[in-house]
Amino acid sequence: MSKFLLSGLLKCSFIPPRDIRELRDLIRYRKEVVDQIASEKNRIIKVLENANIKLSSVLSNVDGGVGTKVINDLINGETSVDKLMCYYHGKQKVSKAEFRKALEGRIIPHHQLMLKIHKKSISDKEEYYCCLSRNQNKEACQEPVLHNKPRKQKNHIKYHLNKLKDLGIEINEIRGCFFTEAKKELENEIDSIRT
Repeated sequence: MSKFLLSGLLKCSFIPPRDIRELRDLIRYRKEVVDQIASEKNRIIKVLENANIKLSSVLSNVDGGVGTKVINDLINGETSVDKLMCYYHGKQKVSKAEFRKALEGRIIPHHQLMLKIHKKSISDKEEYYCCLSRNQNKEACQEPVLHNKPRKQKNHIKYHLNKLKDLGIEINEIRGCFFTEAKKELENEIDSIRT
């Protein structure tokens, strides 16, 4: 390895500036929070199906307007199918009979508790998501973050090198790499930032 290093055959690594690393952390954690919200919504569907209430078979979006109202009523102890039928409207793709059949189930206090816990968890995670989004926007506004794509492809490298210069990064040499190698590293890094 040391011979390769001395010969200049090892590929150098580009370490982005602190601001970009912090922004990456926020974006990655925000994605995890979104995944956790989706998991909690799936858990709600599982609890409902355990209670033999098949909302997912009659609603395209269980966490939409109708689904949310039905679930909130179930949490509050309203188990009468006739009262829950008031949320049916003509825009739904299923008939009233199918909607009624999907609501016929047996909710016990354990199901209500689990639904309440999952709903609370979703609202907490949505609050985290909003906080992360606000902070991400603040971070993105403070410094140019290399995600604005230039219109002309041939000026692509020059554009991003100028952005790095604005951030105070030396253009002629980046972490021991020569200028041509730095351009390749920069393109790879920019592509990873965009994804």
